[in-house]
Amino acid sequence: MFENGDAVGGAYVKGILKPFSSKPILSPSTEEFQQFGIKRNAFALFPNDIMHELNLGVAKNLVTYAIEMAQFYGHTSKVDRRFAQIASFGRNDIRAFPQQVPQQASGLKKLTAHDWECLLKCLIPVIEGLFNPSIEKIIIPLILKLSIVYNLAYLDQQTERTIRLLDREIGEFSRLALSLSKQAHSLSDSTRLTSPDKNMPMYAYATPKFHMLGHLTASIRRLGPLDNFTTAFGESEHRRLKRLYNVTNKTRSGTQQLGLRVQEQRAIVQQHRMIHAMSNVQEDLQRDNLGDPSYEQAFQLAMDKRQPEYC
Repeated sequence: MFENGDAVGGAYVKGILKPFSSKPILSPSTEEFQQFGIKRNAFALFPNDIMHELNLGVAKNLVTYAIEMAQFYGHTSKVDRRFAQIASFGRNDIRAFPQQVPQQASGLKKLTAHDWECLLKCLIPVIEGLFNPSIEKIIIPLILKLSIVYNLAYLDQQTERTIRLLDREIGEFSRLALSLSKQAHSLSDSTRLTSPDKNMPMYAYATPKFHMLGHLTASIRRLGPLDNFTTAFGESEHRRLKRLYNVTNKTRSGTQQLGLRVQEQRAIVQQHRMIHAMSNVQEDLQRDNLGDPSYEQAFQLAMDKRQPEYC
C-alpha cells in the first residue's frame, strides 16, 4: 500500500479483502478485545449458532416466502387444510399439527424453532401444484437442498467427507436461491403490468443469517459438530421456567418463588445422585432390572418402568 500509493478504501485493498467478507476498518469489537490481549480476529470468538441461523433464519425465511406465495395465488385455505391433514411421525420428528398451527402457519406467529423445522419437512407436499410452474420448478428443489443442508449440519459426528458434502450442498442451495430471486423479480415485473394492485412477494436471501451459512464448515472444522455450541440448550430452559411459574401465585414475588423452586429441584437432584452413587445400588439395578446384555437381541425389556428397555 505505502510503496504503490494505494488508498485504504481503493480497489486494490478491496480486491484482497472481498473474498473474506472483510473491510479495511477496525471494528469496535476488535478495539475492546485488544485491551484484554486478544490481538487476533475478534469475530472468531463468535461461532455459528445453528438454531437461530438455520431454523429461525434461513428455514423460516424460505417457509415464510412459500406460504406468502400461496397467499398471493389465493391458496391460503388449501395450505391450511393440507397442513391439518399431516399426521405425526416418529417420537419427536414431526408433531401432529393442532388446529391453531395451520392458522399460525399462515399468520407466522408464535412458532418455535422445532415448529419451523416441522414446517420445512412438510412443505413440499403442501405447496405442490399451487405456484406458477417457473417458480415451482425452482422452489421445490430449493426446499429439498435446504433439507439436505439441515440434516448434514445437524450430524452428531462430522468427518472430512461430510464436511465437503455440506460445503457443496450449501453452494448449490445458494445458487438455487439466487435463481429463485431472479425468477421472482421477473414474474413480479410481468404481474405488475397486468395487475398493478398486486405485489408478488420477493425472496430475500441477502441477509446476515443466509451469509453465515458459508461459515458452517469452518466452524465445524474449528470447534466440532454444531450441536456442541448451539443456544438450543439454554432456550430449552424456558419451558422449565414456564412450568415452575404455574405453581407460583403469579404476583410480584413470583421471581423469588421461582428461585426457591429451582433450589428445591437442585437439592432433590443432588440427593438422588448421592443415593445412586453407591455401588451396591447400581449393581442391584443392573442385575434385577436388565440382567446381562445379549448381543443376539435388539433390545431387552426390564421390569422397572424407569428403565423400560436396554438397547
